[in-house]
Amino acid sequence: VELVITENGERIIATHEFELDKSSVDKAIFRADIIIKQPGTFNYGIRIFPKNENLPHRQDFNLVKWI
Repeated sequence: VELVITENGERIIATHEFELDKSSVDKAIFRADIIIKQPGTFNYGIRIFPKNENLPHRQDFNLVKWI
């Protein structure tokens, strides 16, 4: 799970990956402590992607989901 911060929806300012905090059979809870140091108006998006060392790139397939 990753937070993407953009300026006017165009230029990526920063990305912050969440850490797995807790998990059970049917639920996973992720956490991120983020401090924004730059003033201004930004767009925020959260994307979920599979993470595995055997994947060539995390965005090369249709399993990335935006919420």
